[in-house]
Order: sequence, then C-alpha cells, then structure tokens
Amino acid sequence: MSGYATSWYGVNSSEIKDPFYLLKRVSRANSGSKADQAWLKNRESTANYFSVVSIIDSRRGYQLEFMLVPRGYRDVVHFDKDVITAEAPLGAAVKGAQVGETRTYWAPTGRAIEMEILSVRFPSESELSVICERVDAQGGLSNSGRI
Repeated sequence: MSGYATSWYGVNSSEIKDPFYLLKRVSRANSGSKADQAWLKNRESTANYFSVVSIIDSRRGYQLEFMLVPRGYRDVVHFDKDVITAEAPLGAAVKGAQVGETRTYWAPTGRAIEMEILSVRFPSESELSVICERVDAQGGLSNSGRI
C-alpha cells in the first residue's frame, strides 16, 4: 500500500478525500487508540467522503444505501451497493447531513425530491483496504481527481 497524499485532505475531517489516511485512522481506532476511536465516532454521525449512507424518499418510500465518494473514485470503488460522488445532485445534498435530517435535492428530471437520512456508517477496515488496493492498482489519482 502506498503512503497517503497529505495534499488531499483539508483542515477538517469532513474534507478528507484520501482513503489511505482514513484506513490508517480506522486501523489505529481498532487497535485501541482512544483519540482515533473518538474521531471515528464523531465521523460516523455525519455523511462525509467514504461514508455509507442510507436514505428514504419521503414521498415514495424508496430506500437507497450508497457510499459517498469524492470525484475520481466512482469507478475505483466497487462497493456492494451504489457509489455516488459528492458532486452529484444527491451526493451534494447528503454531504454533511446527520441521521434524522431531511434534505431536498433536484433530480435530473427537474423534480424536487425530499429524503430522510436513515443511517450513516463509516466503512470497515477491510472495505477501506479494498478501496486502497484498487487505487494502487489504478496507479493512484491524477491531480484533476480523475483516474
């Protein structure tokens, strides 16, 4: 596994786009680091990059679970559910949301869709390991965020 790119993550944890850095934090949390466990618990309450988010369409009752990823990761992350970038209309509406919140986004058809955030979880250490392996296999991401 390659090292993590320090230029990829911002000042606060919601802007961290580097799966290698996240894997390191999750691994330390699983090893008993109190600081990393607190960081992980705080991160699990809000939809951020690499969060697994479950939503329900408030009108139709349609439920969806997906991983929220930064631009450039959609084709790399082979999650067992859908993968949605934070730049997509749904992703932009969900990023930063907390469980129980209701958000509205505009579908490509022009219809406003109201949804409720049912759950947010952080990927497991093994799920993050797979993402990191796939990023390495692709040769990393370019500066533009696209592979």
